[in-house]
Amino acid sequence: MAQVYYSVGQDNTTNLMTGTPTVTISAGVATFSSAQTGNIGVGDRVTYNTSDVAYISGKTSSTVWTLVTALGATPGDITGSTVVSIKREFNSLSSAYTGSYDANHLNTRDLVTGTYVLNLPCYYDSGADSSVVTFTGWTTSATYYIKLYTPQGGNESNNTQRHKGTWNTSAFRLETTTGGAYILYIIGVSYMIIDGLQILA
Repeated sequence: MAQVYYSVGQDNTTNLMTGTPTVTISAGVATFSSAQTGNIGVGDRVTYNTSDVAYISGKTSSTVWTLVTALGATPGDITGSTVVSIKREFNSLSSAYTGSYDANHLNTRDLVTGTYVLNLPCYYDSGADSSVVTFTGWTTSATYYIKLYTPQGGNESNNTQRHKGTWNTSAFRLETTTGGAYILYIIGVSYMIIDGLQILA
């Protein structure tokens, strides 16, 4: 089983990297030369060695993080490579839906055949995610499923992205601005976990 992580925020162009670090990767464990203290966490895309890409899958400390490839595999080892950027992968849940199965990511919506778990951790950057999204056409199972959730700090992210039981405009939220009946549709996807999202439609 491959755990795949692609982050969702409201901005996937801003470089969230702290300072000008180098990174050494050994068996998927990435050690940065300087602490990464920004609003980063699981699913964020790390670009290094000019154009190599890996995704954060866990946090040990502000300098030590674990990385996986776009398909959830262990990236190759490298020593003292210049980090180019750390960014969100997608700027909305809607773009994550369509982008997650394109040729640069899973290249499939069949998680069972691919033996993938698709994790879409959602971050608060600047406001609400107001794009209507429909999840449909995915093949899932109890073992290979989609998880939409908000990281809670600890071994997931520097900052928690989750509300504390009441509506919080400084945490990730799906909020329609068009007055539609729904903002999140799930059609024919049998196995999906939704954990810690605020949804207002």
